[in-house]
Amino acid sequence: MERLDSMLRAINPFIECYLQMHRIIEENPATNIRMGFMENGDLDLRRCNQPTSKTEIAAIFVGDNGEPPANRDICVYPVDTYSKIRTKDDIDKYVSSELPDPIADTALFQIITICMIHGPCGTLNPNSSSMRESVCTKQYPKEFREKTEENINGYPMYQRKCTESLIVGRHDLDNRWVVPYNPWLSKKFSAHINVEVCVSIKCVKHLYKSVYKGHDAASIRFENENTLDHDEILSFLDGRYVNAPEAMWRLNEFSLSERSHTVVRLTVHLRDQQAIVYQDGQEEGAVAKVATRQTTLTAWFKLNKNDQDCHNYLYTDIPHYYTFNKNAMKWQKRQRGGEQVMGRMPLVNIQDYERGKGHHVTPVAATGIAATLLNGGRTAHSVFKIPIVLNATSTCNMKPNTQEDKLICETKLIIWDEVPMTHAHAFIAVDRLLQDLANCSLPFGGKVILLGGDFRQVLPVVLKGSRSLTVDSCLKKHNLGSKFNKKTWEP
Repeated sequence: MERLDSMLRAINPFIECYLQMHRIIEENPATNIRMGFMENGDLDLRRCNQPTSKTEIAAIFVGDNGEPPANRDICVYPVDTYSKIRTKDDIDKYVSSELPDPIADTALFQIITICMIHGPCGTLNPNSSSMRESVCTKQYPKEFREKTEENINGYPMYQRKCTESLIVGRHDLDNRWVVPYNPWLSKKFSAHINVEVCVSIKCVKHLYKSVYKGHDAASIRFENENTLDHDEILSFLDGRYVNAPEAMWRLNEFSLSERSHTVVRLTVHLRDQQAIVYQDGQEEGAVAKVATRQTTLTAWFKLNKNDQDCHNYLYTDIPHYYTFNKNAMKWQKRQRGGEQVMGRMPLVNIQDYERGKGHHVTPVAATGIAATLLNGGRTAHSVFKIPIVLNATSTCNMKPNTQEDKLICETKLIIWDEVPMTHAHAFIAVDRLLQDLANCSLPFGGKVILLGGDFRQVLPVVLKGSRSLTVDSCLKKHNLGSKFNKKTWEP
């Protein structure tokens, strides 16, 4: 606390005023006192005002053991959604990497030329501290750039227009040597304040590495000098470090987890295809027993015949309002406690239903791992011959009058899993292919396509792409995505 108090006194010059006001109020509790601060343009602008906005939260990161480092990292988190930096215009609004106009804003020009010019280094100063093996570690001078480019590998490439060089100190410098800054912060504190837009984990990993590194671990080796047998697998142990709070929690046998909801498993099956558990030699008796018993699905069908109230609920919502009596094998209205209950169904393979009707189904997925989880699944690139390098005009490399061509023409249903990971250009190429094979101008040649995936998960990978480019590359943002009807199922 003493260290924190000293830091506050050093950083905020108003601390003494607040403490003095507190002492006056304690000594004269009945006195009505008001403290005000006078505005004066001649005063030093490097002062800390009380917060004036509720849309930002600032966090100051100090060094190890609480010691303040030479360079202090301050992260500002906009709480308001509209204040978040998302586009190039937002970046230019807060960050500048160019010399200000010396006539229009003389004060800012003097501050930037004194505090925000890198080096110089390179050929102008080979002995600069930023030079390593004749190369600047900070990658200065930067390249000229007419417009800001969004977040290449997480770091924006700021606008640095090619202008005439100005004499700064002993050298002629231009916008390539300017360290990114915020004009308002620079004018307010008249100090070196490097402002960067951090939107990737690569940018802030040095701040949050303790959060992502996982548990502290140690590799331990056991040696026995009295034996000649040496098993490298048994002699090494991968151990996890348990700190004092966790050890105390486990020694006191406190709960490490808790159950928040009751999950009711709902069966799904075709007619007379219920799951049966039996022992060898008792197959006929098990079949006869199951024929007289109801499952949660068949009991739900009967419930819909007899109870008009359940018509407003889906199958997965029934456990909220009804309980399944295993002895009577029927659903009964729930009297209380349905808020913490949820119903869950197993994954239904629609291919079995379509194959049972004699129709051909083509299951595909974005990745090989996801394709192996589908019955007879393959990758979409393999089935439709989608090119690896895609653009808006790409076409599938499938030849006519081939076995692959015939297979797709006979397909009644295409199941495409992991859709959010697939680039929209791949769907455009498949759309062109199916329209050409079916000689039909309808989307995807009139074929029925069932898409699966969650757009809240991984989106298509765009090499060196920004967040906006990644979002725009998914099917949901393309006009072709509006041709699909959205259905939501609970897993």
